[in-house]
Order: sequence, then C-alpha cells, then structure tokens
Amino acid sequence: MNLDFKNHLLTAFERANLDEDESNKITDFLDYLLDHHLIEETNIRRYTILKEFEIQYPQHQYHKTQTVFTIANKYGISERTVWTVLKDHVRRFEK
Repeated sequence: MNLDFKNHLLTAFERANLDEDESNKITDFLDYLLDHHLIEETNIRRYTILKEFEIQYPQHQYHKTQTVFTIANKYGISERTVWTVLKDHVRRFEK
C-alpha cells in the first residue's frame, strides 16, 4: 500500500508541472517521510483507498461493490474498511 500511496502522491505532484529534478527531490522526500514513519498509516490507507477507487471505479463499469471487492483483495483489507473510508473520508484529501 505504501508504494501505491507514494505513486498516487507523485502523480498529484507531477500534475503541477514539476520538472524532472524537482520530481526526484519529491520522491526522495516522500521516501524520507515513509521510512521515518512521519505520515500516519491510517492516512496512507485512506488516501490510497480513495485514489484507487477513482481509478478502479470506471474500470468496473461504475459498480461500487465490485470495485470495493477488488480494492479489499488488492490490499488484504476487509470490504467494510473500504466502504467506511469511502463513506467517511470521501472529501478528506480534496484541495
């Protein structure tokens, strides 16, 4: 899940039109934050689940149950956990 969290964050930063050197600095900084446990695991989980849902939902023809099932299996978490994140945190990481 950490790798996907990192990739989702990098994608968000790259959308801000950063050049390659700045992107490498951000990757190093994210590695530092993750390696030193400076980002709470619950925030990593929530952010990753929400971003994965954005990606997976259209791929599952907009069927929420199948999308939730896929995400739960991908990360080895319960479907209830995914549903809870979607219900309670859907606007948590918006600008």
